[in-house]
Amino acid sequence: MQKDYPFAADIKASLASAAIRPLTPAYQNISIVISHSVSPPASIKPESTEKTMHSQISDALNSKGLVP
Repeated sequence: MQKDYPFAADIKASLASAAIRPLTPAYQNISIVISHSVSPPASIKPESTEKTMHSQISDALNSKGLVP
């Protein structure tokens, strides 16, 4: 098994510390905001990226407008 699935221990460790998604109907919108903000990684500018994410996540939680 280890030969065919050398990453099995990593998967087991991930499952041992897994948690449920946050309980919010805006979860999908928040997920999109985060993924768009940090991809591609080379375009991340810590200060402005954080401010943009904060603003867009707040908008998503308050059902304001469309997410990217």
